[in-house]
Amino acid sequence: MVGCAEGLAEREIIFPEMAALAIGMWVVDKRVWHCNKWKMLLAMSLCSVTGVLIVRYSPFPLLGNIALAFSFAAIHLTLSRTTLIPQVSAIILPILLKTDSWVYPAAVIIMSLIIILGQYLMEKKQLRTPIEYIPVKIYWRPVLLSWTFLLFTVLSVASLAIYTNNIYFILPPLIVTYIEFAHSKAGFRNRPVQILLTLFAASLLGSLCQWFGYYQWHLPEFLIALCITGPLFLLFELSGKPFAPAGAVALIPLLL
Repeated sequence: MVGCAEGLAEREIIFPEMAALAIGMWVVDKRVWHCNKWKMLLAMSLCSVTGVLIVRYSPFPLLGNIALAFSFAAIHLTLSRTTLIPQVSAIILPILLKTDSWVYPAAVIIMSLIIILGQYLMEKKQLRTPIEYIPVKIYWRPVLLSWTFLLFTVLSVASLAIYTNNIYFILPPLIVTYIEFAHSKAGFRNRPVQILLTLFAASLLGSLCQWFGYYQWHLPEFLIALCITGPLFLLFELSGKPFAPAGAVALIPLLL
């Protein structure tokens, strides 16, 4: 992904959330999200295309576009009965970066297909256990209240970020992490300090590698990406607790 973006001079190809998807669908040998392969492809395709359409045609300011994108993703997650939260990143990222090129959704679709194919081959070779998709049960009242609260809090932070010109406060992987904590029943909610330290380590690793590798040593960015993901995966192995959003957080500096 990073090599193609660098070689083709198309920054829009870099989609950091693909690192999270690769961790969740290749590395972690258990259910991370309630979603099958084709619903994953549909979600990522639909949200990436919708994000570009909002940038191109929405008359609203940035905060209104964020609200529109977040609401769209929430409705799709609910109606599709899935928990693939990274699709929120797919729709919000082009809005924050003002990406109106169709290269972005094309890259997201192609990389999603690669993730799906990789998982399929790993299952065929028995490198990971096939996981049955179980649709999420929808209880409309609590779901509506939950998404309304999340929208309100995200927009509150977004307002502060826009007012103070600190757009990094609302980077999509951070929004995804927030939603994962609010919605998921996974065990990582019981270890918030470890997750916070993992996210901090991932962000520091990505920033340092980008600063020294790109700005100081002028290395190719695909090598910098390897320098980021290698130690990050080692950290996951040592801790025994991989956390998918940390992969996206680590790669964000390559995009910015």
